[in-house]
Amino acid sequence: MTDTLTTALTAPEVRPAVVADIAALVDSEVSGLGGISGIAIKGAYAAAKKRSSTAVSRGIDSELDTILGVLQPHWDAYRANGGASFGAYLQAHDGVADEILSVAEAQAKARGAEKMYGPFAGQARKILVGALPGLGDIVEKHAA
Repeated sequence: MTDTLTTALTAPEVRPAVVADIAALVDSEVSGLGGISGIAIKGAYAAAKKRSSTAVSRGIDSELDTILGVLQPHWDAYRANGGASFGAYLQAHDGVADEILSVAEAQAKARGAEKMYGPFAGQARKILVGALPGLGDIVEKHAA
């Protein structure tokens, strides 16, 4: 086992599979959204994918190291204390979503993407909390 999630999950032979799995998780989470805000998010997501079929994967790939850095202390705590799965651990510690969103919001601001991100910021935490178990399972699958 490597020392850090970033080392393990960004190795050239692993990174593409991690990115693909997270992109599939994002697709699944977005497709499961309902209500008026869900329709708006689905529309924006479809438009982004229409502009570039690789937009989601490229976005994940560009932020993967940062996300793994946020997850590292939680991974360390999970490994030290044991548990059913890292996905279950993250589900029980949904404050991780706030940590990830804090980084995402800062990066959106730095890139001038606040106008695009802003309308969905209110829903982002709810969506991310729902995706934490899947994200944790992906991390554990590739870190093992």
